Amino acid sequence: EMDQNGKYTYTSPSIQQILGYEPYEVTGSSHRDFLCKKAITTNKELFLQYIVKNKPFRDQVLKARHKDDYQVMLEVSGQPIINNKGEFDGYRGVSRDITRRISTAKATDQLKEQLHQAQKMEAIGTLAGGIAHDFNNILSAIIGYAEIAREELPATSQTAQDIDQVIAAGLRATELVKQILTFSRKSDQKKEPLRVDLVIKEALKMLRSTLPATIDIQTNINPASGLVLANPTNIHQIVVNLCTNASHAIGNDKGILEVSLKPIDLNSAQVAGKPQVQAGSFILFTVKDNGAGMDKETASRIFEPYFTTWDQEEGTGLGLALIQSIVEDTNGFVQVESSPGEGSSFHIYLPTIQEDSTLTADTDKNTPLPTGTERILIIDDEEEITEIIKIHLSKLGYTIITKTKSTEALDLFLADCEAFDLVITDQTMPEITGEELARAMLKVKPDLPIILCTGYTSALSQDDAHDIGIRRFITKPVNQRFLAETIRSVLDQGK
Repeated sequence: EMDQNGKYTYTSPSIQQILGYEPYEVTGSSHRDFLCKKAITTNKELFLQYIVKNKPFRDQVLKARHKDDYQVMLEVSGQPIINNKGEFDGYRGVSRDITRRISTAKATDQLKEQLHQAQKMEAIGTLAGGIAHDFNNILSAIIGYAEIAREELPATSQTAQDIDQVIAAGLRATELVKQILTFSRKSDQKKEPLRVDLVIKEALKMLRSTLPATIDIQTNINPASGLVLANPTNIHQIVVNLCTNASHAIGNDKGILEVSLKPIDLNSAQVAGKPQVQAGSFILFTVKDNGAGMDKETASRIFEPYFTTWDQEEGTGLGLALIQSIVEDTNGFVQVESSPGEGSSFHIYLPTIQEDSTLTADTDKNTPLPTGTERILIIDDEEEITEIIKIHLSKLGYTIITKTKSTEALDLFLADCEAFDLVITDQTMPEITGEELARAMLKVKPDLPIILCTGYTSALSQDDAHDIGIRRFITKPVNQRFLAETIRSVLDQGK
């Protein structure tokens, strides 16, 4: 019970179990004496309102402070006490400790949120798998015809250089599809020892022509930052995404975009709470802007899939979620600093590897493509793709037969299985899939070299393809050099 001034006149012995105080320690005190500091002002006004109006209150939740200095959640209900004269004389009520109940509810909410996240990820995977095949077929046509046009032009012409940019953009687009599949399906991507400073400079060179002229890009890139084991296109995507976000945060105003890279050593205390991260040498890549910044609530959600502060036509909300997935896949981590009106800083920490690691050597693009005179059967339900491959391979000396219907291709092969030295087939086709076609052909000619191409399929893995007897399992779109080198490798394998 409490009097009309909010002072306790009686408390039951159970107060000791709830707050750790003896009843005599509470008598004469105000309820405010037992509240957490942040709750005192709010609840003072609340109780004053009830006292003035002499009305009952029910199920009010208060943050109280235990005698041992930890927080207890109380659910409080009270009824006005009216004396014999009809005057308000205080309150009589009950307090319940609901700390465990609230904790359980929070845990349940967290599980629900995790389930919701899992459902989001499953939706992303389904969407990605659905569009990847068709999208890669479109990219195959874009890249293929661009390469054909490029071959007809002098290497030093401006048009040739422009087409090189079209081809490069097409290859970037194919990597983006792979990234979405990696993000949603956790599929592996090829990693290699990488100098991140070179990737950053390449990305910034592209970005300077696309970002507003009102943004001053300032760089501090240390070329001696070290090597990381990563996919170069993934790192390129991180740079482009963070810089584009920074530009959006700055808006139409004049602003500064700072990009820096430096080596840094982190001890075990600095990586505590990050299970996949081990203490050691890292590179620190930072993108900082002086734009609008974010409040704590927004900053806490920016890595959620589909969450975005952009307009619908400006973004999907997958960018930062993808970045976090890429960074964690390299055993690194992301830190964000931001305040409203003070801009944002994104810090990417990636673990370094030893300088003497074996580097993946790039094939010299100026070396001649390997040639041959073998007979090759090409099967794909997209006529544009079969036509592009035929043009490429015919120039290299091969004899090419194309089919857009897998049933017709099988009939042709069964009529004379010795007529072809190699078969290149798409996986996803009506009537007979590439897998089924390969099985039927290998049953007749077990040593037949087969290359299976796919835009995306969850039904057949690379290991499954090898178990069937398929020599190579490659993902579309495939550029001319890679296809020519793969064909030569497969044909020479049995020699």
